[in-house]
Amino acid sequence: MSISASARSTRESSNEYLDKTNRIMMGVLLGCQVYALALAPWHGTWTSALLVGGGTLAVTIAAWQSNILGEHFRSLIAVAFMVMSGLHIHQSYGTIEMHFSIFVLLALLIAYRDWRPIAVATVVIATHHFLFFYLQISGYPVWVTEPDHAHWHMIFIHAGYVLVEAGALFYLARLAAADAAEGQALAAACEKLTRDDDRMDLTLQLDHDSESSQSFNLFLKQLRALVADVQHQLGSLQQMGRSLTGNAADVERGAERQAAVNQQMFDAMQEMSEATATVAQYAQYAANGANTANELAADSGSVVQRISKSIGALQNDIEITSKAV
Repeated sequence: MSISASARSTRESSNEYLDKTNRIMMGVLLGCQVYALALAPWHGTWTSALLVGGGTLAVTIAAWQSNILGEHFRSLIAVAFMVMSGLHIHQSYGTIEMHFSIFVLLALLIAYRDWRPIAVATVVIATHHFLFFYLQISGYPVWVTEPDHAHWHMIFIHAGYVLVEAGALFYLARLAAADAAEGQALAAACEKLTRDDDRMDLTLQLDHDSESSQSFNLFLKQLRALVADVQHQLGSLQQMGRSLTGNAADVERGAERQAAVNQQMFDAMQEMSEATATVAQYAQYAANGANTANELAADSGSVVQRISKSIGALQNDIEITSKAV
């Protein structure tokens, strides 16, 4: 997916910056009008301060509030700045110090990051200097330079400095615009990356041909490779998990079989224990019977001995009787 500076979030950011810059420039323009009123008592230039300065401020405020010019409002700001510079120069009767405001206000226009307002301001102040200097040396009550500096070569010197500054500002404005576009593209890319809480679109690509954009694209490429490697590793882990699950099932089945065998052994041992108890009981019965037999045998021996004694006594009595007969 390609991201350009025309994305919605980028446009919103650009519009916010433009609105902020316009507010700052309007504040500067209001300060220029206050300065014009402060200069008015010097040579009694109240009419110029009120008509030229006040009219310029009023027109600019109306255009700003109505937004009738859109992005071209920055060019109106450039015109208003140079009108205020020309007014201050006129109010001071052409003092050299008042010409400094031209360079200051030109430099402020770089905040728009656009070379066009700078070009407009350059054309306006150049036209002012050439036209109003011609009117000054023709006797009209307008001032561009002090009387002792009222020479055309002074005008060309001023114009040369303005052109040099304008050229530098053109270049800086283009650099600033490129940096801003790149920054806005990076911001839009980051916004798209973090838009969803549960996913990131790593297919984003910046179409700006700059070192930072290429570095960002390279970072996303490396991140995609890392994610792909992680996904591959996760796949391997899942396969390993399935293998472990199968092995665990085999182990579980083996354990169940072993438990069944153990139960059978336990039952057999229990039966053997019961049989052993029965045998022991019968052995006790046999032992008791043997003891009884021994007792009976002992009693029989005593009886036999008594009978033998009785028979012996009887035999002795018979012998005695025989002898007597």
